[in-house]
Amino acid sequence: MEIANQALTERDMPPIEELGEGSDYRQFFSEGVSDSLRTQALRKLFHLPKYNVTDGLDDYTEDYHRFESLGNIVTADIRHQLQREREGEKTQQDITQNEGTAKEPDEPPEKQA
Repeated sequence: MEIANQALTERDMPPIEELGEGSDYRQFFSEGVSDSLRTQALRKLFHLPKYNVTDGLDDYTEDYHRFESLGNIVTADIRHQLQREREGEKTQQDITQNEGTAKEPDEPPEKQA
């Protein structure tokens, strides 16, 4: 469908539903075609399997909402961290109790001159 010396318009364009891999999308870049129709044609083009290939190096192509359980490794690490926290709390309580039970001297020590 080549029209010599005439700008193509939206009326000259094929229906978006009929576009496929063998279609000529260049005609949608004519000045007489609206931006919305051009966008629809390009959207149709880039949804074709030929162009809809993801790169293996893409970091965000996978679904990170579902992931495998991390297993006992993390559980053991968390258990170890909790044990360390409890030991730290117990040590702090022992220090606090020892400070409270320690006798204070009746008289302050003499100052050295």
